[in-house]
Amino acid sequence: MTDRLMISGAGPVEADVTVPGSKSLTNRALLAAALAEGNSILTGALESEDTQIMAEALARIGFGLTSSTFSERIVVHGGLSRRTVANVDRTPLRIYVGNSGITARFLTAVLSFLPGVWELYGKERMYSRPIGDLLAALRSLGAEIDTLGAPNSFPLR
Repeated sequence: MTDRLMISGAGPVEADVTVPGSKSLTNRALLAAALAEGNSILTGALESEDTQIMAEALARIGFGLTSSTFSERIVVHGGLSRRTVANVDRTPLRIYVGNSGITARFLTAVLSFLPGVWELYGKERMYSRPIGDLLAALRSLGAEIDTLGAPNSFPLR
């Protein structure tokens, strides 16, 4: 049998509450920190498959990331000037996005203005997600993006 505890109001409650991190906010913060000049320290990040994929993708692109424990502290060594020049020989640098829609869409936009040839690929489920509007918008701004599977879907180069 479950013990019951009766709590009666005794006035205001003072407490410190730690809210768990958000996958969406963590990915946005990682990308913003990578694009910002200098070092950014992120705390309270959510460690999940999607946020790990974003962090690994940013590192592969050439942004530096260090962390002791992902959720406690991540240092992002950001800025486009710090990013190493990749694939100057025009060989596509492959970036894995898994099934992370935020990572795939945000990196499609970011990579469209970085020099180099990039290939975004992921899990099969990612290939059925529509991205035609994003591709049209980026192409209208001058981005050269090819689909490697079905039209207007991932994988992309």
